[in-house]
Amino acid sequence: MKVKTCKLLILFICMTFFSCKAFTVEKIPYLIESSLVMEDSSDYEIAGLKLSFLNRSDKKVSEFTIVFYLFDEDGEPASFCRSNVVLTVKNEIDAGQKLEACLNLDSFFFYEPEDNYFADYVYISRIVYEDGTSWNDPFGLMVY
Repeated sequence: MKVKTCKLLILFICMTFFSCKAFTVEKIPYLIESSLVMEDSSDYEIAGLKLSFLNRSDKKVSEFTIVFYLFDEDGEPASFCRSNVVLTVKNEIDAGQKLEACLNLDSFFFYEPEDNYFADYVYISRIVYEDGTSWNDPFGLMVY
């Protein structure tokens, strides 16, 4: 009985400390809000990603890589463009500061779609700081 209890305790400890959900929001060095925009704009011809990026770290950001997926109204991957988008944004953002931008997505589209689409599973996969260090989450596991 003691062996079984000990095994269960070890399993519980491993699941607690090594699971993806063990990461807390406080450990993530950014906050983002985003939305896909397709109405007329001087920032793009077909579509753009309206982005708000808050640098929660104590270091100055020199660039970051954003990853997201495009879907149609039915939740199916977009067929008119690359459904997986990876963009590197080179912009200096001081510690505690926010970047508000609209990223041009025209190069990812094969043609202009007639229907509305949306971006989902948006996360930052890499942040490069001014001092040369970086933070990485290549699969978005810390956020989702």
